[in-house]
Amino acid sequence: VGLDTELEFIWLGPTALPADDGTRGEYRSFPVEESLTECVRQIFDHSPLATHFADMDSDAELVAARVSAHLDEMWDGQLDAIDLLRPIFYRNKGAYLVGRLRWLNRVSPIIIPLLNDPEASGPGVHVDAVLLTETDASRLFGYTRSYFHVLCRRPAAVVGFLKSLLPVKPVAELYTSIGYSQHGKTNLFRALYRHMEHSNTRFERARGARGMVMAVFTLPSFDVVFKLIKDRFAPTKRTTPEDVKRRYKLVFDHDRVGRLVDAQEFTNLSFERDRFDEELIDELRNEC
Repeated sequence: VGLDTELEFIWLGPTALPADDGTRGEYRSFPVEESLTECVRQIFDHSPLATHFADMDSDAELVAARVSAHLDEMWDGQLDAIDLLRPIFYRNKGAYLVGRLRWLNRVSPIIIPLLNDPEASGPGVHVDAVLLTETDASRLFGYTRSYFHVLCRRPAAVVGFLKSLLPVKPVAELYTSIGYSQHGKTNLFRALYRHMEHSNTRFERARGARGMVMAVFTLPSFDVVFKLIKDRFAPTKRTTPEDVKRRYKLVFDHDRVGRLVDAQEFTNLSFERDRFDEELIDELRNEC
């Protein structure tokens, strides 16, 4: 939704995420002392799902073995600790423990999906996989996936932790991925306006076939696609703007399973006319 400058304070400056050394409560650090297996077991034992594991010891051994193999391939040194976010991340039937491996000043993701599927694995919670690369973590928090459900006291601190694992992922996308979509919209709005203040690129029509119900355009230097619902549709398209909005809400509310891109609705936004390509201006005037 757009802003009313007469009613709302608008901050378009840089986004500052709070630093958290583990004493503020959003994550807990588990030093690797006796063995990596024992460290993983402590992580499971301090989880809210601790009493629900079907075989905690076996899962701890499997996770430790996977982490050890990864470290042998990627790092030349011993692991100091594993930092784990306290909130559990829920999505569909899965629960995810999200943390980072730490050695000196280096960090790497560790994400452990947990499932409770009696038909497949018997009763109780089981480790389903171990994700240890930035690529895998980025996909998990991507905009083609449904949002996680994460209950936390300080969403900004959680996003700051995730940013240490995914440094190229936009802050707005991280907020949205953990279910704080309004925070995400606010940060996206700020990022767009900051970008426009420091660039001279213009909005232009998106490449490819023109849409029948929406005008699609881009700002080439900003990695977002903009869509505007048309007032007049092609004769072969029997729908209304309200139908289009309902269908986007359906996508918003349901699992996109990695195929459909997240869309966020804004209204009453305004931009300077000279930031639009003339060809795009003609299309917007005639159809929107």
